[in-house]
Amino acid sequence: MVNSSSRTTRERSFHLQSSLDFEEVHRRLRTEHGPAAHPESEILGALAEVDKDIDEVNKEVEDCEFEIHRLQSRIIFLRNHHRCLEEHKACLRFLRSPIRKIPNETLLRIFGFSCDENELTSKKLSTMPALSISGVCARWRNLMKDFPNLWSRIRIETQTAPSKHLNLPILDLYLERSRQSPLIVNITGMVSTLQPHHSAICVTLATHSNHWKQLTVWSSKIYNELNRTLHSQKPPHFLMLEELILPTLTFNAPDALDRYQNAPNLISLSLGIIPLVNLASGGNENPIRWM
Repeated sequence: MVNSSSRTTRERSFHLQSSLDFEEVHRRLRTEHGPAAHPESEILGALAEVDKDIDEVNKEVEDCEFEIHRLQSRIIFLRNHHRCLEEHKACLRFLRSPIRKIPNETLLRIFGFSCDENELTSKKLSTMPALSISGVCARWRNLMKDFPNLWSRIRIETQTAPSKHLNLPILDLYLERSRQSPLIVNITGMVSTLQPHHSAICVTLATHSNHWKQLTVWSSKIYNELNRTLHSQKPPHFLMLEELILPTLTFNAPDALDRYQNAPNLISLSLGIIPLVNLASGGNENPIRWM
């Protein structure tokens, strides 16, 4: 490696041995010829000096290129250190952030208000607050994982549900993180033709029917598909179900709701144009009394 002192000395000492008098050479090319031309030995000597200078210039170029590469490497090294220092500075400043002083209990109350509903079929992260909040920092992510009820409020828009894949991975994630928490499920949108991905969503939700606390279904086709899926499973027990909201369903058969007779905590039912039906429990049988 060439240090700075030797670099400076070399720059000061470097000079050409050859005389670059192009006018003289051109004059001789035009005027000298025949026996009067300069002897061969003189021309060979001049060529030797030029070759020596060319070698010196090449060495100087190599040294300069090496120095450029060294300086470029040094710049990259310093820039990397600068980036690390800036990141470290930002982390140190984050330690002073006032939000770090907020107790976990207060943060969870704020998260609870923010996670009122998670629309899982939207392409916008802002409609899935539980997922959005968990991506802010490690502390918030751990808090969200430790409180599964924040993941239990789910809305699925059937008209915008992705049809590329049968399953809905984000729904699986929310159901997994909600653990045993009571689920509030709102299935919105009207479906004219039931598609395979709609059936797959119904299957996924039906497997967690024992955790439903509130179920809202707007499409009668989706509701019928849910019922068909539940029928194919073991007799369901809706131990947590408190509210059943079917805004577009018209009650026209006395046994239409027999499936929900194993719902001991069901206290509210809404059907079609009937805004509210109160359910009064009588012993453990919980019979439905129309009001």
